[in-house]
This record gives sequence, structure tokens and C-alpha cells, in this order.
Amino acid sequence: MVNLDFIQDNSLKEKLKQTIEKIEIADKSNRSIDTDFLDPYERSIIRPIIGHNLEYYEDGGYDEAERKIIQIYPPYIERTEKLSIIKIISKNKISHREILGSVLGLGLVREKIGDIVSNGDFEHYLIVKNELANYIHSNLEKVGNYKINISFSDKVVCSEKKFVSREFVVKSKRLDLFISKAFAIRRDLAKSYIENGFCKVNFAPIKSASSLINEGDLVSLRGYGRVFYAEDLGMSKKDNYFIRAKFPV
Repeated sequence: MVNLDFIQDNSLKEKLKQTIEKIEIADKSNRSIDTDFLDPYERSIIRPIIGHNLEYYEDGGYDEAERKIIQIYPPYIERTEKLSIIKIISKNKISHREILGSVLGLGLVREKIGDIVSNGDFEHYLIVKNELANYIHSNLEKVGNYKINISFSDKVVCSEKKFVSREFVVKSKRLDLFISKAFAIRRDLAKSYIENGFCKVNFAPIKSASSLINEGDLVSLRGYGRVFYAEDLGMSKKDNYFIRAKFPV
């Protein structure tokens, strides 16, 4: 078994252990398997584990997908399509969080659900595994308090991602300082969130408030959202850092 002791998050460690067990089954039984949806950090851990005698293919339902499954199979087995795209139309504005909450409310778990993609405020796409597609299609009648129209689609249509930029000054590139400034919260609160596992940097769970971050990093904080460390703008006379951050909208 691959050593995963470097992972501090127990739920993530268990998820990856189960994924590795699937890979070992594929290797020993010479049959095809597919993982649950994995984020970029999780996939970076899994890729090197896949044996050289196996093929693999990452699929998220569309080219820019963030969450993807990995199909793993012997080279003599033909790969098959494993994902379905569900299109959701609403007459009311509904959010990513509301859609996800309604889908999970059907008794599903997050690992079985891929990206949720918006094309404006009223058209959304949900990527799911084939075995769940008909169940969701038959049972998802509302998102929040709003009725929806639901159908299958052969492609994802997404609007251009928009961001709001903001500039601020920090004394150092410590994670707790960056989060405090970016989300306008007290530093001690930022530190507490990090140490309690609420923070990720580039999808990797980080529990050290003193971790240093760099230009290009994506920081997420549970309950607050995401922020990109977009650009270093230079240093002040007091050796503070001028930073530009970008927030998805």
C-alpha cells in the first residue's frame, strides 16, 4: 500500500486509500475501473500510482473541468464513456451552492458529483456518473424553492468566468495574513480556520497558518469562497508586499 502519511486530512486520506485499492484491483484482475470525482490535487497523487501496464484517462465532461474521474484499464480494453451531462433551466436565479445542496439532498455524496457549470444566471450544467444520471433526472424537481426544467445534454455551455480584483498590503506572504486581508477577517480567526482544516491552497488541505503562498496560488476558505493570488505589485518602503487578488463572481 502506498504511504499516505503526509496527508493530514483523514477524510481525504480515506478517499485516496479507497481509490488506490481500486487501482490495485484493476491491476490484478485485468479489468477496467473508474474512480470517484477527484480534484487536481487528488489526481496529482493518484497518477504516479497507476501501473505502467495500465492505461488511464481523465474525464470531467468538458475540456476545462476541475473535478474529473480517472478511468483505468488494460491497454486491450476499449475505453467507454462514463459521464452524463444534465442541463438545468430555471426561471429564477439559482447558485452553485443551491444546486449542489439540492443534489446532495437526494441522498448522494459529493464524490459522485462533478463540476457544476453556469451559463448565465438561469442555465446550468451538472456532470455526473452515468449510473446516477437517471436517478437525478427523475428526482431533482427543485433547486432551493424554485422549480426547474431538467434534461440531458451532449455538451456543456459556459459563460466566460468573471473576476473582481482588489489590491492590498501584507507584511509577509504567510497564509493567515493573506486570508485575513482577502476575506476581511481577523488574523486570529483566519489562523483558527486554517488550523481546523477549513483552508486549501491549490486544492491541497493546509493546516499551517505560517505556510507561505506565492503568485498564481488559488486559496479557498470554507464558507467564504475562493481567491487567486493574482500578482505581486512590488514592495513598500517598509518592505511590505503589495498584492493584487482576484475573486470569482
